[in-house]
Amino acid sequence: MTEKPQPPSIHDIPLPTTGGIPARKGMDLQDHVAASYCIEMIEEERIKEVWNEAHEDVTLIWKLEASEEVEFIQVKGTEYDQLWSFSLLCQRDSSVREPVGTSVFERSLSRHACSEPCRFRIVTSRDVKEELRPLTHRLNGETRKQFEKELDALSQKLVGKMKEALSPSGSDGAYWISHAVWQVVHTLEVLKAQSMADFEKKLEKLGYYLLSDQRVELYQKLVKKLWDAAKEEELTKKKIRRAELLDWLSKAVGYFSTQGVLGGQRMKEKMQAANLPQDAIAAATESRMRYRAAALTARYSAPSAVVSVEGEMSARLSTMRARLDAGVYDDDGPSFYSRCLDTLEEIHQNSGPARQFGLDFLHGCMYSMMDRCAHRLVRVSQ
Repeated sequence: MTEKPQPPSIHDIPLPTTGGIPARKGMDLQDHVAASYCIEMIEEERIKEVWNEAHEDVTLIWKLEASEEVEFIQVKGTEYDQLWSFSLLCQRDSSVREPVGTSVFERSLSRHACSEPCRFRIVTSRDVKEELRPLTHRLNGETRKQFEKELDALSQKLVGKMKEALSPSGSDGAYWISHAVWQVVHTLEVLKAQSMADFEKKLEKLGYYLLSDQRVELYQKLVKKLWDAAKEEELTKKKIRRAELLDWLSKAVGYFSTQGVLGGQRMKEKMQAANLPQDAIAAATESRMRYRAAALTARYSAPSAVVSVEGEMSARLSTMRARLDAGVYDDDGPSFYSRCLDTLEEIHQNSGPARQFGLDFLHGCMYSMMDRCAHRLVRVSQ
């Protein structure tokens, strides 16, 4: 009897050649999910690598005592305007000639084609119906053990409905249920808020102390790093390794930390990168200097007003940068700069404290943010 050949390692399986790399105008939920695992990897030494848009939407390589384990993560945003159900999990694409294998479950199971042990994760923005609720509990956790009967019933139901569904390694629906977790993130904004809070804690443990708007920009650079990886066609370039991530973080934080001694140089670089004319840069330099002098006085005479105005500006500009990065705004540098100035004028008109300080104060504050690498006028880069 001929022995069945040993499946290849996940590291030796070539990337799928059908369909190519999905065209995405800007960063989306998948990139933020991948970033959340990179943030976890900062402290979690068992996560060796995070792959974006490789064999699955996101792939994690976990370190075991003497080997590795692969986690395949499928990310679903708002494609379906309903709660996730057993039927939706098994629903095939009726628009294709060969619908077998097109359901969310079958696609996930099919990733088990490697020699390493595997687990699966479905990440959705929509919540699940009660029938899938047992899957939302952590694998091998005490809470999950309380749902053994429900999981067994779900396993039997899945195998019964999808009898022909087998992975290349021979695993079936029962294997998938026992190795799968369902994660509900609700909205992109909720996920970003959770990731930012976790990121702040991880950075502090590493001894990195940044201003809040600098942390937001650093997080956005991390997401861009994942987005760039997703667009690569070579598997090695899709991998974010833990040691490389820590080195990248160290250099990125160092870049932020040197802003104080450059005296407006970073602001000038950002305005030049946005192709703004020299007279605009000169005017910005003067406005930034006036803001620095006015802010010192204002922090003593009206500290709460300063915090209110700067907080409103930071939040509004952060939202605008996120929309620029995501492709919501199709602006070049001068267009986005004009959009930012319009926003500052709107804040000035509608906020009492902002009117108190004047529009030039708001302009100078934005230029100061640019100088400490907390604002930019073009899409994020690593």
